Amino acid sequence: MRARAAAALLVALAAVPAPLRAAVERSPHDLISQGYDVVKVTLQQERCSRCHIASSAALQGFLPDVPGVLSPAFGPSSLVCFSCHDGTTIVSPNVDASRNAFHPASHGNDLTGYEELLDGGLDLPLVAGKRMDCITCHDPHDNSHRPFLRAGIQELCLDCHGKLAGQGLGKENRTGSHVLATNPLGPPRPEVPLEIGQAFRTGFPSPYPAEDGRGAGGWHWDLGGHLEQGVGGAMTCATCHAVHGEEGGVPAEKLLAVAPVNIVANLFCEGCHAGTRGDGKTAPAHPNPGGTTTARTYHAADDDEGNGGDRILPVREPPEWPFGGGNPRRLLCTTCHRAHGAWVETPLLRPPVTATAFCEECHDQVPAHHHKVGELADAGCSAQVPDPAYGTVRALSCSSCHRAHNAGLAKAREADYVPQLVDSLRSGAICARCHPAANPTCSPRKEYQASHFVGDPSLEATYGDKSPPVRTEAWPGTGLKPALDGEKDQMVTCLSCHSFTRGSVGSGAGATVRLVARSGDGVEWEADGEDAYLCTGCHGLKPGTAGGQKGHTHPLMAADMKREGRAPTPPVTVTPLGKVNCDSCHRPHEAITKGGYYILEAVESGNADPRAFHPEVDFTVLCHSCHDEKKY
Repeated sequence: MRARAAAALLVALAAVPAPLRAAVERSPHDLISQGYDVVKVTLQQERCSRCHIASSAALQGFLPDVPGVLSPAFGPSSLVCFSCHDGTTIVSPNVDASRNAFHPASHGNDLTGYEELLDGGLDLPLVAGKRMDCITCHDPHDNSHRPFLRAGIQELCLDCHGKLAGQGLGKENRTGSHVLATNPLGPPRPEVPLEIGQAFRTGFPSPYPAEDGRGAGGWHWDLGGHLEQGVGGAMTCATCHAVHGEEGGVPAEKLLAVAPVNIVANLFCEGCHAGTRGDGKTAPAHPNPGGTTTARTYHAADDDEGNGGDRILPVREPPEWPFGGGNPRRLLCTTCHRAHGAWVETPLLRPPVTATAFCEECHDQVPAHHHKVGELADAGCSAQVPDPAYGTVRALSCSSCHRAHNAGLAKAREADYVPQLVDSLRSGAICARCHPAANPTCSPRKEYQASHFVGDPSLEATYGDKSPPVRTEAWPGTGLKPALDGEKDQMVTCLSCHSFTRGSVGSGAGATVRLVARSGDGVEWEADGEDAYLCTGCHGLKPGTAGGQKGHTHPLMAADMKREGRAPTPPVTVTPLGKVNCDSCHRPHEAITKGGYYILEAVESGNADPRAFHPEVDFTVLCHSCHDEKKY
């Protein structure tokens, strides 16, 4: 019987194409030349009979039948492969795949439910139509693409997973997948500091010995993540995914080269993205993926306390998005980002579930002191709002003013871009993105477009005031410091008066105008208490006159409209007690254009420039708003 079987096998082997036989000879699968076996009958027979058997025509590939208890989970080739790579038959760590390739967590073989996978043209063989086998990706007769792959690693992965091939960065990303084919060790990008962890750049082995390979060492295929040339070159699918796990360890979740350990940090993402954390801690080392180093120039993640120990804003935790441990739960890289299936034309952001913008998926509530947000009206400065960073819905959203990473990158002072601002807070440029300096409220009425001066009052081209009336200390009552620019903090900006931080004072209709101190028509103060009022807190009770000298000024709290026996004529106002404050005659925005930087409620003048410094004006109409013109 044995003689007939051997003869049948020899006849069958004679029909095997010569190139296949030649490919096996002296390869790792030539167990004779490698020293794992010896010749017992004939060399050709022994080379093949370790895997193939004489068979009837019913058996495919001269491989043994699969026992019913293992079918259809495994095909015949898997059983043949495992007969050597089980860590027992051939006792050698170099061929032991029991804890990786044959581990249940390794690359799956059941394609049910994966109908969206592509057929890229390699014509990879399947078992029973929808099951993968070892020979789906490996060709045991051809080691041209080590280790016995049917194509290069990248080509092989993309033959099925081509839809996940990432192309382009940020707005140029059209697939929603992490970019491939770029060299992470190439010219550095300051906005994306990288330190490629060893797990992602496992080296390729030296050539397999032509013979007597058993125990030689140095040629074994080391498991783990690989760049295109192993330790270097471009990123491939196999950089992040170790299909059969890492050396000496079982495969990780989603076949990742590093287990994420999403409790305090995502160690997978932070295995390459290596920015500096700004809170002074050292571990986890990289909650900041960007190039800035100042706290609050990047969105806090992991246990980073750059924003303090607690959350500053209320945060909704979408149940579909993963968070880490802790209470409140920690934000992780993968809370906001995903390597595949991300929102296209974004930096791999998760598609929002309920919001029309991204940040609002978590930040769906803003405190009262915050700048108003939402869809834009057809009035005011709506037309000045920049296009959305992500998506197509035009609205004033988080990303209109903030960015998650790299706020202030490559700027002289990163702190001027806190908290995570797209433009400078100190200079007021963040406000100027929507509020033009010449007409901050975008007033459509040309006759009412004058606003408070913004700029450097010490310059000869402005006021030439070497000791300008600007306040540098915190305001009593709110504790807020005005934002001033310039080397000597002498430059007035929008945020010298406005603030959207906790403690700011609401003013105007709905209290939507947020100020660093009290102001408005209805504000009164006690004697010696003018320091807490926005205007007098800077200008005092005797602001400069047209000649730039401190002189007489109209009485304020000492004035009593009751003496006039009449109500003021709008737009002039008085306080509820009939007193006069700065806002009675002046208004910071949409003042009469004729008055220029005097920002008056009413005046007569030939001036048409809302930014005129000392226009010639006639105040009579303003005075007669309170005082009877028959008497004065």
